[in-house]
Amino acid sequence: MKILIHLISGQSLPTYIASELIKPEKNIYLFTESLKKTLINYHKVIRTDYEEVLIDAYYYNKVFNAVSEIIKKFISEELVINFTGGTKLMSIAAFQAAQNFSKKAIYIDSDNSRVLSFLGTEITISEIHVEISPNDYLNLQGQNIKPPVYTATLEYEKLLLETADFIIKNKKLVYPFIMKFASKYTHIGRYLNHPASENSIFRGSYIKQENGLAEFLFCHKNKVLFNRKVANPEYLEYLRGKWFETACFIKIKNLSVFDKVESNLEINWREHYNYLRFGKNEIDIFGMHGIIPFVFECKSGRIEIAAVNKLKAIKETFLGRFSNIFFISLTEPSRDLYERFEENGITYINYNDLHKLKYIADSKKLVHY
Repeated sequence: MKILIHLISGQSLPTYIASELIKPEKNIYLFTESLKKTLINYHKVIRTDYEEVLIDAYYYNKVFNAVSEIIKKFISEELVINFTGGTKLMSIAAFQAAQNFSKKAIYIDSDNSRVLSFLGTEITISEIHVEISPNDYLNLQGQNIKPPVYTATLEYEKLLLETADFIIKNKKLVYPFIMKFASKYTHIGRYLNHPASENSIFRGSYIKQENGLAEFLFCHKNKVLFNRKVANPEYLEYLRGKWFETACFIKIKNLSVFDKVESNLEINWREHYNYLRFGKNEIDIFGMHGIIPFVFECKSGRIEIAAVNKLKAIKETFLGRFSNIFFISLTEPSRDLYERFEENGITYINYNDLHKLKYIADSKKLVHY
């Protein structure tokens, strides 16, 4: 049986990485009383048999003896010690115990995306090739993420992008009409009809749902500029406010830059008292490339400072310094906003430049191919 021993600390990702690399049948977690609650997060994501061992972080001999006893118990098994976490004293004690019993010890160097393996006097260094989904990444941070099920077909995605392109190209004309629709229909029922006024230049335009079909027809001065009909009521929700965020998600997903991309991930600030003013918030788009997270905030309208503060809080609380934050919009931010972006490590990208994301990421050395 393959067994992996971990020293638990406030950084959960090295534990996940080690488990993915070694693929043990059993994980053994050595933890201090203050970190007992965090073990729940590990069990949600690392789905193996496990044992939990309470230790004292500040006594070398106690840590050394605890690790040594585990090694003796499983002396005939394939056993690896991950000494990345814990206090420095814990790491030294665990490493020394591994050396004494000629067992393999590993250190996860997340900064440089590599793992160092020690066995006796032999040291090997290899690159980390591990993937983690956005929801598992956030669950390791104490969230309880259940991403929405995404079922859009390629044909439906094409229709959504066509709709978004039409709205963007005719923003001044279309915005008032769909904004009025959004404010009028806060709930989409089985039947609705939102026609333009007979006295307006948009006469003949409507957004409606009837007999299972959702339809958007837009006219200007008695000329039909756009007409789409689909047997999917979600199309009306799309028009009611999700159109820009969804279009961004489809474009980013189809670039194939990331291993996994999710949208509308709801985070909860309940245990983070400094950020309770945000209440419950969604991460618009969350992509993972290996173990590196990418977060995208999408705004078709005016960019508010509150959105920048939200991204800053998400990065500080859940993501860490190696995360990459992007703000997607249709209009260039003001000079002051650009400065705020730079101060907080946020990269601005225009919706029409999303096809350049792969090259932007590569130029910033954010993605390692």
